[in-house]
Amino acid sequence: MMAVILEGSDGVGKTTHLRLAVQRMQRLCERIAAAPSLNTYLTDVTGLDHLSLREWRLHKADPDEYTRLLLAAHRWRLAEIEHYHVASICFLDRGIRTIEAGCAALADYRKTALAAISVSLLRDEPEFLPSARVVRIALLYSRDVGLSMQIFAQREPDASPSYIAYQSFLQRRLIQMAESDCFDSVIWVQDRPVQAISDQVVSLVTEGLGRGNDGF
Repeated sequence: MMAVILEGSDGVGKTTHLRLAVQRMQRLCERIAAAPSLNTYLTDVTGLDHLSLREWRLHKADPDEYTRLLLAAHRWRLAEIEHYHVASICFLDRGIRTIEAGCAALADYRKTALAAISVSLLRDEPEFLPSARVVRIALLYSRDVGLSMQIFAQREPDASPSYIAYQSFLQRRLIQMAESDCFDSVIWVQDRPVQAISDQVVSLVTEGLGRGNDGF
């Protein structure tokens, strides 16, 4: 099995491009699966809807507590994926690297730091099932934080000031990861058409298959 993890910031289009990639790849191969969303676990456990969960994260959740909650969600998702043993490709929205960036950005926003144990847990957490190949594709707005925030503001015009502030920290963290080669590929979204980005995602997935033995 090959895991394709779409990493990146909020609102950049991870969910949209995951859905499009699954649809397009299914025309070439029937053995395609999409992993459950982390938000499914988070909303079930906390009893909060998506927007309430966002506000709880920003204003009430302890960053280390939130880190443990996200890691629990990630482990739940991997347990669900174990049932997909017949799939050639499994797509995931938000992997460990985005989780790590989000937790660090939350600590930055709160003007604190993650505890050493949280950092260690994030670094040691398995990304996917053993023996599977992992392809990490990051969708980021721009290499420039300022431009990234301009694009984010256009896409999320109703975002609260606190959420915008958190996003600026998240953009910085993800850009630093991209510059440190934490992702296999980075797609700079900017104002490019959805179709062009989708074509690039599918091209990277098929290249990943070509480098392995999964085939179609």
